[in-house]
Amino acid sequence: MTTATTDKIRIALVGLGYRGMATLRRYRFIPEAQFTWLCDHNAPQIALAQKELEERGSSAVRIGDFDAICQAPDVDLVYICTNWESHASLAVQALDSGKHVALEIPAATTIADCRRIRNAVQTSRRKLFLLENCCFDPFHLGTLSLVRQGFLGELTHLEGAYIHYLGSEAATGYQGNPYPTHGIGPVAQLLGEDCFESIVSMDGKNSLNSSLLKTRSGVSVLLQFDETTPRPYSRLQTTCGTQGFVQKYPVPVVQIGDEVLTGQQAEMFVIGKIETKYKQIIEKGESLSVDNMMNYIMDAMLVRDMLSMDTYPISLSDALIWSSIVEYSAISSIKNSAEKIYI
Repeated sequence: MTTATTDKIRIALVGLGYRGMATLRRYRFIPEAQFTWLCDHNAPQIALAQKELEERGSSAVRIGDFDAICQAPDVDLVYICTNWESHASLAVQALDSGKHVALEIPAATTIADCRRIRNAVQTSRRKLFLLENCCFDPFHLGTLSLVRQGFLGELTHLEGAYIHYLGSEAATGYQGNPYPTHGIGPVAQLLGEDCFESIVSMDGKNSLNSSLLKTRSGVSVLLQFDETTPRPYSRLQTTCGTQGFVQKYPVPVVQIGDEVLTGQQAEMFVIGKIETKYKQIIEKGESLSVDNMMNYIMDAMLVRDMLSMDTYPISLSDALIWSSIVEYSAISSIKNSAEKIYI
């Protein structure tokens, strides 16, 4: 098993496309971590990553294939930013080799692969971190505090989505929701111990998917995916309770009782409720002028967990249940009926 022998977390970054390079650049704000290995099939991308590290005065990095990384003694965490379909196999290999794994979303695209990851984590006793950055959006963290403190009463209905017009780069040809975790992750955190029980999913024109889920306590959840419609970016982030309502998109709105706040007033109210530890991370990020706060909070919490200073707030069970919706939604949409699929 991997045991850190330095005062830094040693990271092998696998996949140097858009998300991988963004990770490389973000981690300049995380002094507790260092990249020791880079892996990609594309030589120009490796050169670009090396140049990025050299400009930061951190050029002591090795280049190798995935097998070499899994056997390398100077790797504590394998950070995987490859295509969706490869996530599960790479994660399982790294876990079986005794490495902790940080894994881009979704963790897997099939229920069987979710089970493979679960078994590998349990056998290896290593950690798997799902890199679902939307769970660290400050607006969501404030909403989470409002829910936990009872401001909204009993939850009745939630909405989450990934609505992002990508034109020719959109994910098409899928049945169901191929990319559910941006929407369902924050929703699941708001639900706490209330688990998803069933799903009914419908594919619309042009690879648009809408799913309705129901929890054991009867809370309804709307989950949407759309990368092909020219409409404003949205994750919905709608929270309905018996005493209040919070929504981020298209405009922040908060209603508690008869009082209604909109726009910046609503956003400031919600963010003001954020838990102290997250406020401290945000303040540090602001002092460093980070360009994406939810990514910075995610990175900071991952490192705090690796250093045994805190617990990363997305569990293995979370990672696998949220990712399993890829296949559960496909099963439901293929049936083309209102029959519930039990999760």
